[in-house]
Amino acid sequence: MYIDNGAIFTCRWDWDDVANILRERYVRCMEWLTKAGLKAEPDKTELIFFKRSRDKSVPPASIQLPLPTPNTHYRVQATNTLQYLGFFFDSKLTWSPHVEIMGNRVRATLKMLQLFGNSVRGLDQARWKIAYNTICLPVLMYGCQLWYTGKQKGLVKKLQLVQNEAVKIISRSFRTAP
Repeated sequence: MYIDNGAIFTCRWDWDDVANILRERYVRCMEWLTKAGLKAEPDKTELIFFKRSRDKSVPPASIQLPLPTPNTHYRVQATNTLQYLGFFFDSKLTWSPHVEIMGNRVRATLKMLQLFGNSVRGLDQARWKIAYNTICLPVLMYGCQLWYTGKQKGLVKKLQLVQNEAVKIISRSFRTAP
């Protein structure tokens, strides 16, 4: 658990075993939270099943979790993409959603900086470089230590495209420049 985020992980060969152990650990976690005077919000509970790309078995579409009220349950639907501590996980751990979302955030930031920069005279190249290095680059590179192993050429290419867009903006080149 981390501040207002928590995660329960389990690993088994059978999906039914995974669901049962998740349920047991969820109950144990809820008991601990109750003793500490805290509670979890069922509406914010999310579920993702990770599986190998060659695995043909189908995980459950949802899981029933108990509420603190006796004999009541709620259904949590499994999702393909989950956000945890700023990372975007997909069920096969390809990291493509994470890189795509971070790239889109940087593109939006660049557009916002262009609007602010065009208010009077615009930003000069030195200030653009400072803004890019302090605002955009940390967002673009967030989590690369986690997912980069040297083999993800497709993900690196997505990051390179965003970098190229930034270079065109900073150097005041045409959008269509190679």
